[in-house]
Amino acid sequence: VKIKMAKFFPCSSLSHGQLNFTGNTLILPSMTIGNVGQLAVDLFVNTISAQRVGFIESDLVVPVVGNDAFTVNQGVLSCAVEVFQDPSKNITFIQQRAPTIKGYARDFAKELSTWIKDNKFSHVLVLASVDATYRHDSQIRGQQVRYVIGGDVGQRETRLNEIQMQSLEERSYDLLFKKGSLTEGLYEECKNITQVTVLAIFCSEGDNIMDSMILTHCANLFIQAIPPPASGGSVQWRSPNSWRAMESNNVNTSLFQ
Repeated sequence: VKIKMAKFFPCSSLSHGQLNFTGNTLILPSMTIGNVGQLAVDLFVNTISAQRVGFIESDLVVPVVGNDAFTVNQGVLSCAVEVFQDPSKNITFIQQRAPTIKGYARDFAKELSTWIKDNKFSHVLVLASVDATYRHDSQIRGQQVRYVIGGDVGQRETRLNEIQMQSLEERSYDLLFKKGSLTEGLYEECKNITQVTVLAIFCSEGDNIMDSMILTHCANLFIQAIPPPASGGSVQWRSPNSWRAMESNNVNTSLFQ
């Protein structure tokens, strides 16, 4: 079977000439436990009101279509791989809402890395998660987010130390960078073409909203996309409309009568 290369399609209201990704930080999720990376990207996109600028079509991702995650009753659909951007912050997001075809995660990572290189992104930030079941005793307490950096380290390690982030222990590398996984593929393919950082949180499968908020908070401290409120305190993350079904307690009790 011949597989076509992934292709970017701008939204109908835009053209390739109107879009410029040069020098942007690209934030994207990896398909890992609890879908924490995807939830974190939704939080980022919704909170800063990033604009959907296009879609990536790939034969290596399961095709899917559904209601838009951010709007209600506006006739907007979500697809398997979407691209959002906030030009004022030089930040671009990829949101992947469907898994890669089994056995092709590394190939999809290679396709994405080609697009990343062609569009001259300055930094790739991968948001991921690690199964908390396999933590060592020393990892159970304290900060649950870890980082791995690749490519030209630059000032990233200094910034991560400033916000008291902890690097992933070497003995846990196999948990995050599973052979053939999307996380491994993105890290290995991108570190040779640009700066790449992986932020991952230890978690378990279940209600992972709080995990995603913690991961988003740490990512924001790192890249400083959203400044803290002038009055003090933390950034108030805005949950997208698609989360209402998970967060709502308004159950029709007649269903159980």
